[in-house]
Amino acid sequence: MYKTICFFTILTFTFSACRLSSPKDPKRLFQKNNFNFTLDQSIRYMDIQFKLSKSFQKNNYLKLPIQKNGKVYYIPQMSLFFSIEKFGEHEIWREKEFVDAEDAKFAIASYYRRTLQQKYRYGKSSLFREKKINPKDRALIGVFHESVKANEYSNTHFLGFIEIKEEIYVCQLMGKQENMAYLWDDFKRILKTVH
Repeated sequence: MYKTICFFTILTFTFSACRLSSPKDPKRLFQKNNFNFTLDQSIRYMDIQFKLSKSFQKNNYLKLPIQKNGKVYYIPQMSLFFSIEKFGEHEIWREKEFVDAEDAKFAIASYYRRTLQQKYRYGKSSLFREKKINPKDRALIGVFHESVKANEYSNTHFLGFIEIKEEIYVCQLMGKQENMAYLWDDFKRILKTVH
């Protein structure tokens, strides 16, 4: 009898401690906040800063960015990934020459689109301009639908190309296509925090 009481006491304490120490469910937090992330984590990357939700964790293994200097953050419970990377003067000059473009953001966006289309053979993309994403300048925004088979989309990538001090920073939010419609406004809010 004594062993049984000790066992249940230890078991109750263990489960209580686990419940207290477990992090809040990011999906529920997102839903409770009217399907919006709270941008409560400030992150420094190279020469800039931006804000993300504290639900994002750093991931050093996923090779989502094209550049080696890229960083990836993710929310495993939502299958959601955010990456940021920097293109310097050399890469910008090379791509401007390749696509014969004056606008550096457009040149890097074209390069990114080509790379994604090679990676995901059936992928489709659309690029368009959005006014006042970045208070000082317009950012070029892109949407890329990745698919495994023709006309069967699995993931959607939101891409933001922001020019700061003659360098281009590429922000990418990637997740399941059915979830991404809720995240478009969050992605634009994240881009506005880049400075």
